[in-house]
Amino acid sequence: MLLHLGVKSIFDVSNGGAALDAIRSSAPNIMILDWNISGLDAREIVRLVRRTNGFPDANLPIIVISNSGKYSIVNEAIALGVNYFLVRPLSPKLLEQHFLGIVVKSRERALADNMFKPVPIAAD
Repeated sequence: MLLHLGVKSIFDVSNGGAALDAIRSSAPNIMILDWNISGLDAREIVRLVRRTNGFPDANLPIIVISNSGKYSIVNEAIALGVNYFLVRPLSPKLLEQHFLGIVVKSRERALADNMFKPVPIAAD
């Protein structure tokens, strides 16, 4: 589904330690994280990404997917800095909407931060 949206590279990992390694080595534009990932848990992954200088982007957009929509879990995730918290069962359309929402917001942030500067064209 993500390939259909134009995603060029996907890193699929099986545990939290591998997720951190992938973030450090590949500098992704977005992270989709299972709240119940094995090994290093999602809470710690989000804390480290948001608060550690060792990561490429502390503002990395994060979508969390979980089996539970309990208020306390959702509230904790949002407090840690998760951008979107989605509960299974999850429709592909819902994931697409949130994914595209993050892409648009990231582009707006980049434009606001002058990350994309116009290139002057020399007059003949």
